[in-house]
Amino acid sequence: MVQQKNSMKEKLFVANKAVIVNEKNEILLIQENPDDPIRSHPKKWDVVGGRMDMWETPQESLLREIHEEVGIDVEIGRPIYVADWRPSPVPDEKWQIIGIFYYARAKSTDITLSGEHMNYAWVALDTIDEYNIIDQAKQAILKIKHPD
Repeated sequence: MVQQKNSMKEKLFVANKAVIVNEKNEILLIQENPDDPIRSHPKKWDVVGGRMDMWETPQESLLREIHEEVGIDVEIGRPIYVADWRPSPVPDEKWQIIGIFYYARAKSTDITLSGEHMNYAWVALDTIDEYNIIDQAKQAILKIKHPD
């Protein structure tokens, strides 16, 4: 009997994400574009951020992702939540992503979306249940509403 090798590539990433709050205490949500081939949650709502590049600090990574995805300036605060998820957006690859979610205060609110996302919304904390938010992002948002 010939054993077949598992050709699945396993990859581990660190993602830095921001729960961005404006002057009205609304949270910035962005909706994943289903036309982007490596979105792991098409059409769901998320917070801003993404995978860290080699040799970046978490803050550098997060500021880069915020500028790329929504084009605003923020003040990054403390980490508020850590989670992991295991999407499979690429054939023959298994991913594990460790997400570190930070509180961030918006210095500007003039959003310019990247092609990775199709929509954005500034959302009051008491209305987040009206949005189909990725679970890990929703848990991070709830840390703003109910800190431990």
